[in-house]
Amino acid sequence: MPRRIYSWFVGLFLCWAFWRVFEGLNSNWFDSIPWGHGDAPFLRGAHVTNLLLALIAAFTVFAAMLPQRVDGGADGLRRGAIVVALLAFLAIHLDNWRMGQKTAWILEEDVATTTMASDRLVLRGLNPYVVAIDTNHPRKLLPTDGYKYLPVTMAAYLPALAGRDPLKAFLTVNLAISLLLGAVVCWCGWTWISADAGLLCGVIYLMPRIISVGAVVRGNIDLVPVLLAMLALRFSNRRLLAGVLVGLSIAAKLFPGPLWIAVLLTRGGNKRFLAGVVLGALPILPFFVWNPAAFVGNIFVYPFTRYVEINSVWFGLPRLAELPAQAAFLCVCVAVGRHNLRFEVSPINRCIIATLLSVCLLLVSPASHANYFIWWFAPLCVTVAYVAFNSSVVEWLGAVRRG
Repeated sequence: MPRRIYSWFVGLFLCWAFWRVFEGLNSNWFDSIPWGHGDAPFLRGAHVTNLLLALIAAFTVFAAMLPQRVDGGADGLRRGAIVVALLAFLAIHLDNWRMGQKTAWILEEDVATTTMASDRLVLRGLNPYVVAIDTNHPRKLLPTDGYKYLPVTMAAYLPALAGRDPLKAFLTVNLAISLLLGAVVCWCGWTWISADAGLLCGVIYLMPRIISVGAVVRGNIDLVPVLLAMLALRFSNRRLLAGVLVGLSIAAKLFPGPLWIAVLLTRGGNKRFLAGVVLGALPILPFFVWNPAAFVGNIFVYPFTRYVEINSVWFGLPRLAELPAQAAFLCVCVAVGRHNLRFEVSPINRCIIATLLSVCLLLVSPASHANYFIWWFAPLCVTVAYVAFNSSVVEWLGAVRRG
């Protein structure tokens, strides 16, 4: 059997494994929880999920240690199997969108409804960070009952207002964004590994129900910043453009964009990159100037003062318990940035670093919602394909087979 066939089997096994894991991550663990009150079955589910995140972090470390040799050979049988799987999961994703057009689940999601409400307010000349559209979060030192996200997200979903049913149109916009993100993930794998690996990235991306349903049934808006961040990674050699894309990601949602600054630092061209970040983040400025207190309250005060939710590692512990872990995470981000400034880092390794930092951010955060999973899952797709097509793994499997 040709050696390259082994990478096909490795890829299919890893796809199956991630599919089963994510099917196990039923969104009921997150979306049916009595937030802030605690419930033993949900708490067990949250612990299992956080353990999975830790295992994924360990997997990324393993991937980073592999020699950068990939099996780039072509094989008709392998490619045919991957294409069939890709089309099958694409059909499931489209069917999930079709079901989303017939359900009212999205009405329960504050991210979708508040985004649409914010767009309407802006069109009427009102400030969405001042008007109380988010009644789930009481005021703190500063107003925190306005919009929780940023202007690029509002702009991305503005076309949905033209639909007959804006909330269903919102899901259609999300379908387009999710397919664009999938195409970018495939493009990264195709360019950095091989054509078959790029197609496998698409299969892995479409597999988990929790990702697909979150996008086209429940209205997950985190697709927007992740799409921009993955494009920045793809164009990491074009420093100004990469910076603008990271800045736009930050101007869509506060996280995970800042992590990608550390990921995309290089030995040269960082002035252009950072200038691009500033340029990309400029859409934030008018809303900050409009009402600084309301903007800071909703975008900065709220996320850093929110209560610890049941899905967090830190649930049930004293609030100060998480501070050492968060400080250690900041040190890791600084260390990653310094490393990237001193050494040449391949795009694949940047993808692995982005996965690791995103997972670690959730592990030190006071909340780990299912919609945040796309932060690390998009770069993880490329990481898994890289391991599946790594020549060292393929050779090891061949040696195991020969005994």
